[in-house]
Amino acid sequence: MSDPFHSARQMYREGRYRDAALAAFAGMNEEPGNARGVRLAAMSMMQSGLWEAAKPVLRRAMDLEPVAAVLNDMGRCEQNTGRHAPALRCFRQAAVMEPDDVAATCNAALIHLNEGDFETAERWSRRAAAIKPSEPAVWDNLALSRLAQGDHANGWKLYERSIGIERREERIYGAEMRWRGPEIDRATRGMGGIPTRSLMVYGEQGIGDEIMHSACVPDVLSDGPENVTIETQPGLEGLFRRSFPSARVIGTRFGKVAVRGLDARVSMAVLGQWYRKTQAEYDRPAHLVADPERRAMVRGLLDTLPGKKVGIAWSGGIPATRRGTRSTTPEAIYNQLSDLPVTMVSLEYREPDVSMFPKLRHFPWLVNTPDYDDTAALVAELDCVVAVTTAAAHLAGGLGVPVFILAPDPPSWKYSPQTNPDGRFYWWRSARLIRPVDGRWDLGPVRSFLA
Repeated sequence: MSDPFHSARQMYREGRYRDAALAAFAGMNEEPGNARGVRLAAMSMMQSGLWEAAKPVLRRAMDLEPVAAVLNDMGRCEQNTGRHAPALRCFRQAAVMEPDDVAATCNAALIHLNEGDFETAERWSRRAAAIKPSEPAVWDNLALSRLAQGDHANGWKLYERSIGIERREERIYGAEMRWRGPEIDRATRGMGGIPTRSLMVYGEQGIGDEIMHSACVPDVLSDGPENVTIETQPGLEGLFRRSFPSARVIGTRFGKVAVRGLDARVSMAVLGQWYRKTQAEYDRPAHLVADPERRAMVRGLLDTLPGKKVGIAWSGGIPATRRGTRSTTPEAIYNQLSDLPVTMVSLEYREPDVSMFPKLRHFPWLVNTPDYDDTAALVAELDCVVAVTTAAAHLAGGLGVPVFILAPDPPSWKYSPQTNPDGRFYWWRSARLIRPVDGRWDLGPVRSFLA
């Protein structure tokens, strides 16, 4: 292997992916037939987020050495640029070439999961589990496919086994153990033992997911350990501190923190295995409390605007998480409501151009802010929210504000017809789902609500 390839490999190990890609391309000029070097160039580009640019390099690697690993990389590139059908073809072909390739098998399961084919996703996940049961991604796909089919009791237990995958970091603070749950604590106490007294509940996903899973926190506080600390991301610290006054809340999730005296830790995302074993158990009152002073300020602002106030959000996800099917245009919502006596308020976290929409307002100091308490105060004062599957929809549900969620087609696991057969969204009492017909969301239910 040439010197540039050796340099590229070292840079890759050090996490200097763009430098590694440049060095690997230099190596390709010297050794154009080096399959491993060509793949290293592609992998460096993928790690840099250059998914589209990596595709032709991977095709060259496949010509030189047709192996399952390269096909799997090609599938990942297709997936991360929103092309699920060719991604699935790559993963299936890789699984044929190497039946024991757990990566290709897991990725095939994930594609079926994202496409709403939960039964097929489960079959691929079980196949992956048979290959490598120690792989956390196996259990992530299997858990979500079970939850999508309404198997909450087993789904949440499986979900805990997936902690540790790339997007689900396990927080460890010291010598504490994973929490074993309230039932074991009660049994320990009944046998004269010492149950968990100090528990850390931590978030480990995006804002919308963290708000969703925080719905179980009141259950922990009511029958769990005496001392509960909640670690969340900085933007949610104020909102959670007010909403969970009996807990200590720290907004340190993205940094290193040492907390002394902990007996146990638990991810907020797995609390459902104890508190949401059946779908009926999701039917709880709204649990978030917005800042009353900020609400008063927002109320004064909104009272200067005509009609009812409707929050709207039209973009969600990234290409890898199906942005195309999860998003719409502002016109698609605005044009169906603009003839009503309303003022629409943008809940977009990126600052949009609303100059073409006379009835649409955007307040960046309330929604384009690092403190989600600002957005919560705004949403709490709205008459309703119309949103695609993004954080704003779950914020509204957590606050008890009427929200109409524009579910994608195909639906992701949370919005599956199996668990949401009648238009209600089981996570939130105030939420209703609107499913698209021929690629269009009909906002008739919103119009009826506002009438």
